[in-house]
Amino acid sequence: MLSIPRKITIRSTTALYLIPVLILIAFVIIYGVRVPLWDEWAIAAIFEKIAQGKAGLSDFAEIYNDHRYFFLRLIVVPLAFISGWEKIYEILIGVLFAILNGIFIVKISRQCYPDISHSQRFHIINGLSWLILFSLVQYQNWLWGLQLGIFLVNLCVTISLWVLNSQQPQHQKSLIWATLPMMIASFTLAQGIIGWLAILPTVFLTNTTIKSGLKNSLIWLGLFGITTAVYVMGYNRDNPSNFNLLYLLNHSVFWARFFLILLGAPLGFYSVPIANILGVLVLFSFGGAIAWGYQKNGFQFLQTVAPWISLALFALLFAAITTFGRAEAAFTDLGLDFALGSRYTSNSLFLWVAVLQIGLYFPNRELPVIPWKRGLTGVAILIIFLTAINSVYAIKEGQFYRRVSNHITSCLNVIQVWDDRSPNCWQWFKIIPSRDRFKQTAMVLNDLGFIDSPNLQFIKSSENYGAIVWDNSPGVFSQNHQNGWILLTGELQLNPQLVDDNNQLLILSKSSETTAIAYSEINQNMWRAAIETAVFNLYQNTSIQAWIRVGESAELLPLAGETQIKVILDGIPNPRFNRQPETIYGYINPPLATLTLNPGDRFMVDGWAAFGDRDQQPDRVFFSYNDQDFFFADTEINIQTPDIVQHFNSDRYSKSAWIAELSAPDIPPGETTIHAWVYDPDRGEFVTLQREITLIILSEDQGGNHE
Repeated sequence: MLSIPRKITIRSTTALYLIPVLILIAFVIIYGVRVPLWDEWAIAAIFEKIAQGKAGLSDFAEIYNDHRYFFLRLIVVPLAFISGWEKIYEILIGVLFAILNGIFIVKISRQCYPDISHSQRFHIINGLSWLILFSLVQYQNWLWGLQLGIFLVNLCVTISLWVLNSQQPQHQKSLIWATLPMMIASFTLAQGIIGWLAILPTVFLTNTTIKSGLKNSLIWLGLFGITTAVYVMGYNRDNPSNFNLLYLLNHSVFWARFFLILLGAPLGFYSVPIANILGVLVLFSFGGAIAWGYQKNGFQFLQTVAPWISLALFALLFAAITTFGRAEAAFTDLGLDFALGSRYTSNSLFLWVAVLQIGLYFPNRELPVIPWKRGLTGVAILIIFLTAINSVYAIKEGQFYRRVSNHITSCLNVIQVWDDRSPNCWQWFKIIPSRDRFKQTAMVLNDLGFIDSPNLQFIKSSENYGAIVWDNSPGVFSQNHQNGWILLTGELQLNPQLVDDNNQLLILSKSSETTAIAYSEINQNMWRAAIETAVFNLYQNTSIQAWIRVGESAELLPLAGETQIKVILDGIPNPRFNRQPETIYGYINPPLATLTLNPGDRFMVDGWAAFGDRDQQPDRVFFSYNDQDFFFADTEINIQTPDIVQHFNSDRYSKSAWIAELSAPDIPPGETTIHAWVYDPDRGEFVTLQREITLIILSEDQGGNHE
């Protein structure tokens, strides 16, 4: 007899937990960054060593940015070789760790409140906890694969609390088991270290006697000390930050606000004032709940809520350390908005979860703080409302990250030939300061199949591959035109054998160079490409040529037809160049000897410039070489110069110094003379500063042969 399956139903309590998880999974699948981003490029060095057979245990354990990524690398590296470094798998593993973390939160809650573990208020509180745990406000951590380490650390902290709380009175065996996840956390991210201190109250409180609590606490602290000692072995910080206690005391209000905003950000991400208020609210709610419960039920209350005290301390310690490390930069440059960083919320949200869970104690013990049904309804409405607002902001940011992901993917396609002067693509890869080094890394990853970064080649040929018809006639553009961008458009007239509706890529270069300054996908023979004015020498007529890549070929084929671009300073279309001014406008400081540089080298120059006692002082210095009437680089004049102020006895020289990093690829090979200039608006001309720099740029075949 055919049996008809019963209708499948989902209980309301199950839906309460599932809805935020399903929303999150959809969010990360739609918006997750699918290419390596920021610090992931530094970690990619281990892939090169593995490919060369040179990787060892020390490569997995080495410190990067104060973190020992040992267990994080143990996850990321094998997964990369299995999946071809498909970043979505790292993102989904982070989500999995978060789901497991949420499950252990519920398990701990059942341990603490077994009598009400099937009640409505129990599931409402835990449902709200899950809503916070899976809030989209953590979008930076959800959408970036490397951040799975944060969710692993959080999971380790929760598992340790669950183990410690599972046996009362506590046994030595459970204490030892609880240290294992904390060791994993410690060698995943630096905040795993503070987790030991946060869990200490639970170690002490989950004992029947003070003596045994102190004994276990000493054991715990000893293991913490050993772990920390191993962690700092071989630690050499390149850029040590000296914490200034006096600076903290002088700006204590700002630091306090920064700390409170960190605590309030999980629910008030969209507003500094609201996050500040919520930070005060959650901090006082935690302190008030602990004080009230201890007053009524003493040590028994603390034993019951011990895991939540530790979870709250983990959030508080993280916020405190983040404040010490970041608030000074926020005060001097970034402002209080810096405390709203999405990446910080995954740790600070534990304070909100802890307050909710401690709140479960009071109606269970019939302590008349507030009528629990009315209070719970109000809290639920507030959390749902604030989380919904946060989610709207998070989705907007998710759309931005999707654009970033697409942009990085396009940049990787052309990075092997990308112009070093163009920040458009290099901004995403600046974690590796040497651009030649990054190109080598990208080639290795391309060969491994981890990214698509082909070794493109410009093919010099007289064959007819087609032509480009420019909509833009030769033009003159200001340096700040359209925020520093020039949009070029046109039509392609390709040789029929090259016509391919798929995977056509147009690349623009300067006619005299074989480096890409713009790229564009082709749509039915129409194209548009944006070029940064930063890649052009000021006041030089520059010819632009187009190249086409068809399909998966690594060859860039030349197209007939060129246009010319000239970039000028705003409001200074045709200046004069005065090489022998009657007045001294400043100096360029030459080196002690002639510089000899490889083709890819960078070098520093400095000096000062001023207009004497005029009200208006120069704001930039420009650089030229030999007798050319164009500039290949410029820099701001903004450095304090007390010695020059004293020499001239005038405050008008207070910020007359400058320093610039110049690039050898911008200068032709051979012996060259570098000149520095400022613009004199009274005379309507550029004037040279005193002195010059003589240097020798080696050719490609000579590079690397000098000391």
